[in-house]
Amino acid sequence: MKHMGNKGFTLVELIVATAILGLISLAVAGFMAAGARTYGSLNYTLRLQYQAQLAMSQMQEYVIDCVDGIQWDGTDTLTIVNGDGAGQAVQFVFDAGTNTITLQKGGYTYTADGGTFAMTSEATLVEDVDDFTVALTHDDDGTLVQSVTLTLNLARQGKTYTGTQTLALRNRPTDLSTAP
Repeated sequence: MKHMGNKGFTLVELIVATAILGLISLAVAGFMAAGARTYGSLNYTLRLQYQAQLAMSQMQEYVIDCVDGIQWDGTDTLTIVNGDGAGQAVQFVFDAGTNTITLQKGGYTYTADGGTFAMTSEATLVEDVDDFTVALTHDDDGTLVQSVTLTLNLARQGKTYTGTQTLALRNRPTDLSTAP
């Protein structure tokens, strides 16, 4: 009887091949995990940028068209008033406890001691807010507002985004905090 050659792999060859395949698999898994982490990180950063741009855009619409009065209380509330006597008011209120800015709408009644707000609706404008500040630039006598600079800091999952926008106003509203 003729002896046929051994066909197949030896146990040592199978172990070496399995070890090499394992190393290649670990390298591929490492690249995939790094890609997933990068995607997640960029996704949070882009989400923060999008939220900030959307919020700034909505605030811009109200601020630019402000006719009668605008006020930043120095800590957490931007108030915009339109209309003589009994006007419409909009407030952007930063709540550090919930890390949100809410948009409140309602009425404003002028009085000798400044005025009264009666807000009738409220909606969350943006979440993940770390800080919100407003700077008003005045004319030479310090009563009329020429421009408003909005700064919005958002933070989420260890990522932060700061958006700053300076708006030149169409009208020259009164700074309600300096008005008599």
